[in-house]
Amino acid sequence: MKKVSFLIVIFILFSFVSVFSAHGEKTVDGVLLKKLNVASTEHDIIQLMLKKGEYEKIPAEIDNILNLELPSKFEKAVMKEILIVSNDLHKKGENEIALLIIDKGLNYCKSDENKVILLKVKAAFLKSMGKLEEAIKVFKKAVKLEKRSIEK
Repeated sequence: MKKVSFLIVIFILFSFVSVFSAHGEKTVDGVLLKKLNVASTEHDIIQLMLKKGEYEKIPAEIDNILNLELPSKFEKAVMKEILIVSNDLHKKGENEIALLIIDKGLNYCKSDENKVILLKVKAAFLKSMGKLEEAIKVFKKAVKLEKRSIEK
C-alpha cells in the first residue's frame, strides 16, 4: 500500500510538472513551486486521513488545495486529485463526503471537459447508491456540456 501511495504522489507531481513543461515553461516560479509542494503534501495528509478513517476532515484538506489558486494549466491535475480522493471515499462507503468532494471539484473547474468527467463520476456514484433519478439528472448535465463542446 505504501508503494501505491508513493506512486500516486509521484504521478501527481509528474502531472503538475508535465503540464507546466507542456506550456513551454523552462523554469518553475518559486511561489508556484511552493504551491505545488503544498498540494503534494496535502495529498499525503488526505491519504493518511483516509487510512485513519478521519473522513470528515478531508473536505477541508481539499479546500486547502483548491484555495492555492494554481494557474489554470493545473486544473486537470487538480481534477485528478478530486477523482482519486472521491473514489477512495466511495470505496470506503463514505458516499456523501465523496459527492461533496466532487461538488467542490465541479465548482473549481472551469473546463467543460473536466466538469464532464466529474459529472459522470458523480452520476455513477449516485447510481451505485440507488439514487437513480439524481443519477439521470447528473448524466444529462454531462451530456449537455459535451454537446456544447461539440457545437463550439
